[in-house]
Amino acid sequence: MFAKVFGQIFDSSIAEDYNCRRMFMDLLVLADPTGAVDMTHEAIARRTNVPIEQVRRYIAELCQPDKTSRSKLHEGKRLLPLDSARDWGWQIVNYEHYRTIRDEEARRTYFRDYQRQYRKEKKKKKLKSVKDKSLTKFNSVENASSSSSSKNSKEGDLKRKPKSAISPDDIYSAYPLKVGKPAALRAIKRCFANFDPAYLLDRTRLFAEKRAGDLAFCPYPATFFNQARFADDPKTWTRSEPEGKPRKKSPSELEQEEIDKWWNKEYGKK
Repeated sequence: MFAKVFGQIFDSSIAEDYNCRRMFMDLLVLADPTGAVDMTHEAIARRTNVPIEQVRRYIAELCQPDKTSRSKLHEGKRLLPLDSARDWGWQIVNYEHYRTIRDEEARRTYFRDYQRQYRKEKKKKKLKSVKDKSLTKFNSVENASSSSSSKNSKEGDLKRKPKSAISPDDIYSAYPLKVGKPAALRAIKRCFANFDPAYLLDRTRLFAEKRAGDLAFCPYPATFFNQARFADDPKTWTRSEPEGKPRKKSPSELEQEEIDKWWNKEYGKK
């Protein structure tokens, strides 16, 4: 048999012991086309003319995890037992891959892609761990606050809810007039860049409380957020005109109404 041996083996972690490196190179030559060395220690010693004690020693080392190995497959082990029921016969890790690599550049590309995928998976696991911890912490706060009085329920809900968990939909749902949802959501998202979502939700709830169900002359939600009316004095949120006297709409309100009418006509209310 023959085997491809790349020059970088002399820079690998097994190169620290030349006897270990030489044994691995001997096994590469003795392996079948699938990378299996289905031989006993004694047979390998006869074929390579290496003392049986050294064969056993270095094969055992090659079966151990290696944190400094370039490949993280099987914890960096070079050999895996073919059969756990016997103490001989091994599979060379990554053997088939190396046989198909055409040149040194292909080998470098393989390790570069492998390391990129490894880092990607590691980052994904880390993000999932952080997310799980945040969710656990949030649930514990939720459970601890569940016994609070109904008088402070709205304020408690706002405090328990992380800022990042407040979505434009939450704020839109708190607004008393439910029209032009797509335009309203876009306006709310733009407000997120300059205002705390918790502040927006709090002011929207206060606006709904001040209106007390009176939707006459209530601004469209998109207008309310585009013009930052949530920052106005709450006294201005209620109508001061006598009943029956309509308020003249601003150009922006008229324009927004036309947009909302067109949207609802084309796509329907959502």
